[in-house]
Amino acid sequence: MFSVNTAGLKNCAREIIDCSVSLGTCTGQIDGIANDLDPSLQDLIPALNQLKANLSDLSTKSHNYSMGLGAIAMTYDATENSVFAKCKAYSRYLNSFKSANTKATSSDYSRSDLVNDLDKEADEFLAYVKDTYGWNSKYYMLEGISAGLYGSNAEKALAYVEQYKDEIEKAAAKYGIEKEVLQALIFQERRFFGVDDVVADSETNNYYVNVQLMQMVEDGTLSPSALNLLFPASKDSSTGPGQITIAAAMDAYQTYLDNGGDPIDGLGTGLDYSKDADCAKMWDYLKEPENNINMLCLVLKDKAGGENITADNMQAAFQAYNGGTSGSKHSVKYGETVVDYYEFFKKYNQQ
Repeated sequence: MFSVNTAGLKNCAREIIDCSVSLGTCTGQIDGIANDLDPSLQDLIPALNQLKANLSDLSTKSHNYSMGLGAIAMTYDATENSVFAKCKAYSRYLNSFKSANTKATSSDYSRSDLVNDLDKEADEFLAYVKDTYGWNSKYYMLEGISAGLYGSNAEKALAYVEQYKDEIEKAAAKYGIEKEVLQALIFQERRFFGVDDVVADSETNNYYVNVQLMQMVEDGTLSPSALNLLFPASKDSSTGPGQITIAAAMDAYQTYLDNGGDPIDGLGTGLDYSKDADCAKMWDYLKEPENNINMLCLVLKDKAGGENITADNMQAAFQAYNGGTSGSKHSVKYGETVVDYYEFFKKYNQQ
């Protein structure tokens, strides 16, 4: 009977990801070299440009190879543990039956209990994604394989939520949202945070560096040849504790202003997604965790149609937050899962 060293495969995949990131850093260093070239050496620009293109291609291939290794490892784990998973599901059924017939007080619910419940719920969510869409689907690649390569788990995600305890409580009080709502959503986003999120953040950072480079070329500060050395980039991606996009933040912020909210320092009014300068302003704002958590409140309220988050609209708000206004199966499951997290945090916080 053969076996696969899945831990070794995952470690190898992480190392390849590190190489991919390093290669991306090299492309940025090449830009620096090109910008600092003496005018008499400008004929080297084409060669540097080709080198950067080669490194970028190698970085992309390395990223794809790492995801492939991760897929192999996690698929083998899922197959190897299928019997265990069924036993685990049966155990959860027995525990649920026991809980339903046992009067437990809040003092019985420890942090370890919270971690266990969050972990089980997250595992159930991931199993649903795999069973519904397949191991090679976009959803499972992002939420299963990518997060697995990053090393995300319930304990780390909970520690991340706890890290922003003060910011969460302050934002909850300011915007009239239960802190458990914020804890639950931030936990979900961090539990399934993966290497793809790191890459996406980097590419969006690159986009606004590129904007600055292009402005410098326009101003005559840099040679037009510098435009051949722009970073791989994307205008928008989700970021921060709430994994909020620039577009979602701008929509929610405008709704907040339209309803009489005071302009936020540093953002002002009249932000336009079509203007890179406005997007850069919102991106910088979202990168600060406290700001991100405050904006999370505005986005949630926007997704709830401007209403306060209650038991009646909570799941729908979470579902819409995930982009599921049309009722996609994935977003419905997302909403159900985060509501369960909310209940776990509520039980734990009542002690």
